Amino acid sequence: MLRPLAAALPALALACGSSSSPPVDVSGTYTGRFTNGTSSCPGPWNMGASNPIEFKVTQSGGNVVLQVPVTSLATLVFAGAAGNLSFNGTVNGSHIDALLIGSAENTYMDCTYQLDWNLSADVANNTLTGTVVQSPKNVSATCTAQKITGCSWMYTFALPKQ
Repeated sequence: MLRPLAAALPALALACGSSSSPPVDVSGTYTGRFTNGTSSCPGPWNMGASNPIEFKVTQSGGNVVLQVPVTSLATLVFAGAAGNLSFNGTVNGSHIDALLIGSAENTYMDCTYQLDWNLSADVANNTLTGTVVQSPKNVSATCTAQKITGCSWMYTFALPKQ
């Protein structure tokens, strides 16, 4: 009775192997608009509003950097809120996961915090499509009362390659 199970284990192990795919070339410049999605954070938020954005994507094997040059007032504000404009991550097949670790201090009422941005995107037909979720971190003690702790803002984008 155990022999069929023992014989099936190598095939089962192969089926459960790594799901990673060789990275495709995602490098290039992608330009378009970031659109405000949902928000669970307090304060003004105009869902559906959009702003220009550009990503200059460089890649080395499975590692990727998405740099946001300051090309508009929106990206200047973004730079001020983040402290830097560089997402660092990985490419698996045509999928990108990257993180921008914020270092600038932000304030809402009497709450101070920093922000991180998590990017999840796919490249297909020379278009970078995905989401960025912006989340507060290193929040001060007053942030829970202001409902900043645990909240997030989401942006969507579909940026053609230039």
